[in-house]
Amino acid sequence: MVVLALMASVGFAAIQRLPAKERTLPFVSLGVHLLTAPLLLAVMDYIWVASDVHYYFETGKTLTRLMRADFARWAPEVVKFTLQMPNDLAVLFPEDFSGAYSTSSMLGVAGLLMFVFNDARYASFIAVAGVAFLGKLASYQGVRIALPAMEPRRVAIAMLLIPSVIFWSSGVVKESFAVTGLGILMLWIARATSRSLVTSPHLLVLGALPVYLFKPYLLFPFTLAAGAWIALTRLKSSNAAVKPVYLLGASAAVVGLVAALSVAFPEFSPAKLGESTSQMQQYGAEAGGGSAYTLGNAQTQSLSGQLAFAPIALVTVLVRPFVFEVRNFSMLIASGEATLMLVLLIQLFRKNSLREVFRAVLRSPPLAFCMVFTLIAGMAIGLATSNFGTLSRYRIPMMPYYAMLVLVLTDKRVGVAANKALAEMEAAALAAEAAARKRRRARAAMSENAESSP
Repeated sequence: MVVLALMASVGFAAIQRLPAKERTLPFVSLGVHLLTAPLLLAVMDYIWVASDVHYYFETGKTLTRLMRADFARWAPEVVKFTLQMPNDLAVLFPEDFSGAYSTSSMLGVAGLLMFVFNDARYASFIAVAGVAFLGKLASYQGVRIALPAMEPRRVAIAMLLIPSVIFWSSGVVKESFAVTGLGILMLWIARATSRSLVTSPHLLVLGALPVYLFKPYLLFPFTLAAGAWIALTRLKSSNAAVKPVYLLGASAAVVGLVAALSVAFPEFSPAKLGESTSQMQQYGAEAGGGSAYTLGNAQTQSLSGQLAFAPIALVTVLVRPFVFEVRNFSMLIASGEATLMLVLLIQLFRKNSLREVFRAVLRSPPLAFCMVFTLIAGMAIGLATSNFGTLSRYRIPMMPYYAMLVLVLTDKRVGVAANKALAEMEAAALAAEAAARKRRRARAAMSENAESSP
């Protein structure tokens, strides 16, 4: 109860910084997060019985015991282990604590949480749910900065109230930390593009670190999406002479960052991505299960061969599971969300052409970010996943941005309709300016004729 009260107080204080008229839905989101946390752990304990979370806590107990025995000696080592830095744990426990990868960080986090909360797993889940809410609140604030004309309720629904995102990020799972990091990065890039790229560097570090530790592959689509946002912002605010310079500079920066990420995570580099995806598909095929599905050919290890199935993978991530494919409650939630998004998309394209939608995206750098991130992350997740249950969980880091893209495009004030109206206004303004120039030329010609006549 102490942890519940603490996280509720922290969340309440953060919400109080919003305008009064925008606080209702964030308060609802905070309450749902804190209530879902114990529910998620109960589901894992009494329905699933065995899960990755149980492994994290059981193995993390060793780290907790070490810190209780000699805090000064082992706490720094546990922190270094969590941050995937060289440490002494691998020497004593090579089977459990060797290597540096996302599961290592989860074991370290579980050990630290058990130490802080005296082995109380429910308190650990509530604490992580509270932190995840704060990350989503940061993304909400970022969107409000980037799209001030957007209806706040739509922003809150996309960033704070998607059921599957709340469910899967309200506990000690990798997705919780990835969503938190992406939310902070959203706030950073919104501030950076509205002010300066060196604005709020602490947000960049705080956002990138959890994504780096727990879901590093998401840094690739984020980098490309952020590059699109920054480049379009600079192109809109610069004159024609320097636009090519900005475009080349942004492209070079993105290529450099992707190259650096490829060195840090070679399994996700373009050279190894096809092979890594093939391995994930083979693991999924071997695991099987009632909600398993097959995409493409798991024997294909080339990137080009895997990309041939990318459109199918993207459709799978965005619109499946269908209602008739549902096998459990979490799949039912995911299916409902996907169906609703599909209905909104159908309505959007019934009223607007693909060209008009694309124009609206290009006019809005934040929308370009959401589109690029959704497309790239969606294709990667779809290709590497072979089970609807895991798909429902793996795709939650991209769901807020997919929902934001759809909800913005269907908003009459800032979506495709508004963009068409703006385009018509601009065309009318250009036509009026051209007519004015024509009249000025005609008057000038008449004056010249009058002066030249005897």
